[in-house]
Amino acid sequence: MSLRIMKVGSILHLSKLSPNILIIKLTDVDYLKPGIIIFDKEGNKIGVVIETFGPVNNPHARVKIEPNIKLNLQKGDPVYIISSEFEEITWRKMPRRKRIRGGK
Repeated sequence: MSLRIMKVGSILHLSKLSPNILIIKLTDVDYLKPGIIIFDKEGNKIGVVIETFGPVNNPHARVKIEPNIKLNLQKGDPVYIISSEFEEITWRKMPRRKRIRGGK
């Protein structure tokens, strides 16, 4: 399994409703699963994705900022994830056992 750093978008602003939520604009991906860890350009952990929202052609994500971390982030700063390349598993239906009718 190989790991790679992948740019996913840029910082828009802190949420107006909660000071520990960061809004990012997704430019290089269409969707981020909740729970994915977001990093800044220096590799420091920013937080965890809570949700992806917005229209398909202009997606955004909410990121819960880690507590007790001082961040020096500005609008437009790039954000990254560390992704791993998994082998795609193809599932196939197993054949059914043949039933034997009648006696032994």
